[in-house]
Amino acid sequence: CTHTSPPRSFDERTMRVVFSPIAISLLLSTTPNPGNSWSVITNHRPLTSLTTPRLRPTKLFSQNPGNDNNVVLRPSSAPEAFDSFKIGTARVHRYASSSAADDGTNYVMWYHGRSAAADEDNGELPPLSTGRIGRATSRNGLAWEKQMDGSPSEDHPNVSLGLNKESWWGFDTAHVGLGQVLLPLSTPAVVAEGGVYLMYYMGGNFEETKVSEYMPGGEGGEVTVKGMKMKIGVAVSQDG
Repeated sequence: CTHTSPPRSFDERTMRVVFSPIAISLLLSTTPNPGNSWSVITNHRPLTSLTTPRLRPTKLFSQNPGNDNNVVLRPSSAPEAFDSFKIGTARVHRYASSSAADDGTNYVMWYHGRSAAADEDNGELPPLSTGRIGRATSRNGLAWEKQMDGSPSEDHPNVSLGLNKESWWGFDTAHVGLGQVLLPLSTPAVVAEGGVYLMYYMGGNFEETKVSEYMPGGEGGEVTVKGMKMKIGVAVSQDG
């Protein structure tokens, strides 16, 4: 990922993608993993906001509220991993390869996560799961493997999009969170060679704001928090 230097602001809402159990059960094969290299887009015109109706998915495993067998991805056990503390906002797409050498399909999940070390070091950040963005793949949408070949240009190993370390004034220097990933310049659900992925993401910096601005009745007094004035940005990638 390459972060450009001038300050930037964005105004774009994201969409939630919900896959049904039937769609998950139809997947039988695999495809090469998309990559991780992202570049932030600047000097663009705002797009029209989009919304979709929320659907109620059906659990594929236990319906017992005290049983977490329905979980398909958890925080990493390694303390140094970028997602060892919390994870959230999974966006899953099913892709078919357009390559003649590979006729397989694959599920790709992008998600954001925060490490335990980052949460301790940045104790003044809001207690969210946002931190950096990673990726996992699956053959059937149920058994997932986290991708360890992250973008070499990022500030942390094994991440697709990390913190902006090139522009100290950037809106995304403290933590980032996933919005949505789209492949608008290719046939829907087909990974084409030379295609362009768009990742919409949120980010916050170390600017301090009063907690009372976010609490009912102005509770919190003069206590401050960092990273709450988040903005939405977009990054571009040729390999996902």
